[in-house]
Amino acid sequence: MKRGLLILLILILSLSIVSASDISITEINSTTIISPGEVGIYNLRVTNLDAYELNLQFQADPFAGLPSSDFDHIFIDPNIYTLVGHETVDIQVEMKLKGDSETQKRYQSFITAEALNKEVSEKYDLQVFAMEPEDSITVYLKDVPETISPGTDLIFNVGLTNNLDESLSNVEVYASSEIFEKQETIQLFSKQERDLEFIFPIETSTVPDDYTLNVRVYYDDEQEASESYDFTVELYEDVSETVEDVSSLLFREIKVTKENNGNAIVGESYNFGLTLIERLFVSYSIEPTYVDDGTAYWSFNLDPDENFSLLIKINYRPVCIAIAVILLFGLVAMYWLSKGLVIKKSVFKLRQTTEGISNLKIMLHIKNNSNKTIKNVLLIDILPRIINPSTTFGTLRPSNIERGNKGVRLIWKIPELVKGEERVISYEVEAKMKVFGKFTLPPAMIRYKKPRGKVVNIRSNPLSLLSGYVEEIKKKR
Repeated sequence: MKRGLLILLILILSLSIVSASDISITEINSTTIISPGEVGIYNLRVTNLDAYELNLQFQADPFAGLPSSDFDHIFIDPNIYTLVGHETVDIQVEMKLKGDSETQKRYQSFITAEALNKEVSEKYDLQVFAMEPEDSITVYLKDVPETISPGTDLIFNVGLTNNLDESLSNVEVYASSEIFEKQETIQLFSKQERDLEFIFPIETSTVPDDYTLNVRVYYDDEQEASESYDFTVELYEDVSETVEDVSSLLFREIKVTKENNGNAIVGESYNFGLTLIERLFVSYSIEPTYVDDGTAYWSFNLDPDENFSLLIKINYRPVCIAIAVILLFGLVAMYWLSKGLVIKKSVFKLRQTTEGISNLKIMLHIKNNSNKTIKNVLLIDILPRIINPSTTFGTLRPSNIERGNKGVRLIWKIPELVKGEERVISYEVEAKMKVFGKFTLPPAMIRYKKPRGKVVNIRSNPLSLLSGYVEEIKKKR
């Protein structure tokens, strides 16, 4: 009896040894030194050592993934293979160590290979070593838009993870690009994960282009992590226009302002129509590009944040003031001419040959333009030495004829001139020699006293005469 049991035991053990030797599992290459939260990889080669076919199923440690396990998961995919006699297959085992695992420690698990068509199985032990993380801080960007419109806010989050079992204070986080920069100082507790929000206003004048967002994390003056992301600022066109049109008496002013609030160069234009009268009195602070049929046109380019300012003035005041001044002077002249006495001197040639003038008739026209009678008026006319008065006088002979070194002075005494009265006094003169060329007769003068005794002298116009060949040559030309 005992001998039979011993033989049976030997047979069972022999079968077990044969069954175990039917499968061979060897390691090809593996990644087994990892940080907590990372994945370790086992690359294994499985060989069917026997001549018959095996339908093998691979299974991981059934406790992997449970709260009590050190692993989040252990995967073998696919996990069923069919191997003919002496066939080999390579499989990959993925092992993720839990993120809160203690570092500087080895963690073990296993897989099993079991034949579904035969009593054959094999177990293979696995192990990974948890090392200190290479980076004490991990950084990543979240919610960064690919494009952003000018005039809006660029909002994104920076995800930070403290990979160490200790708190980190004075962690400096820098977020920057070509158009902005900002720095935050924070604290990270042991194994803490934290999101840090950044908000950057994008100005409307920002040039449309591709930009790079860079995030750098420093601890103890050493860079611990960095991350970058590309984003695009879109094209934005916005041109505002204001027109101020102010009119007052005989004046109109139009102020035009155009401003580029966008982020790109834009081509703009403006035009202003004018009536025929307005064209004569308009002025511009900037000359028009061209004028067509009474309309002025301006064409120009505006850079971002640049403005175009145009001032148009239609001013009738200078012309109206000039007309008013002329009228005023005319009225004043008429007023002064209408006051007191007025004397006008004229001359007529009675005898003239090609050799010169020999006889003249002089006429003195006096008028009382005042509104009252003027008494005791003296009329004085002077003749040059080369001219003598003749005995021929008109309606009134002179009261005195005085001869001196400079010539002859004729004096008429007029007792009174009533309001509006006119007198014409004429007389003839003859030259001592024939006058040839140009010569001038001095003005005549009237003299009287105002009621308060002030003496008033009024002169006539002077006279210039041409005679002889000079006059003849000018007529031919």
